[in-house]
Amino acid sequence: PFQWLFPDLGKLNFGQAEFRPGPGVVAWATTADGSSLKTSPLICYEAIFPDLGRDAAKLEANTLLNLTNDGWLDGTTEPEQHLLLSRVGSIETGRTLVRATNTGISAFVTPDGSIHHRLPLKTRGGAVMDIPPPVHTLYLRGGWRFGALTTVAVLALYAYLLLQHKLRKDRKGA
Repeated sequence: PFQWLFPDLGKLNFGQAEFRPGPGVVAWATTADGSSLKTSPLICYEAIFPDLGRDAAKLEANTLLNLTNDGWLDGTTEPEQHLLLSRVGSIETGRTLVRATNTGISAFVTPDGSIHHRLPLKTRGGAVMDIPPPVHTLYLRGGWRFGALTTVAVLALYAYLLLQHKLRKDRKGA
């Protein structure tokens, strides 16, 4: 990193290259057996970033494809957490998530958050599933505004309840 600032760093070899971001979210169209599918790849933990799934939906992807290596999480609960966090992205975007891992938990997650054809840790195998059509969600329409609005509403409710509690307490003490 920082080769743009220190060009001589490029002469050092630490066994890796300088990394640069790709062009952004993409959606690939495929056709098989007369049906078409538009999918967007989310590599590893990219599946837990809401904006990437939302950008894929804007490109009219009807499926999110998560390819990941959970091998470095071996012996922990993180593969399960990784699946569940990826599941949230499927619910937010209303898209089916196809999750394929080399050592983690592979599964299909439908737009309602249901997990189908789950393969346990370190299990080789495959599964086939009919992909349901995408579902429109509030998150797709409003993005982070929906979360911000929800947060403001919860804080307002909390402030209201605190005020009510204080007023009741003052009435009892008077």
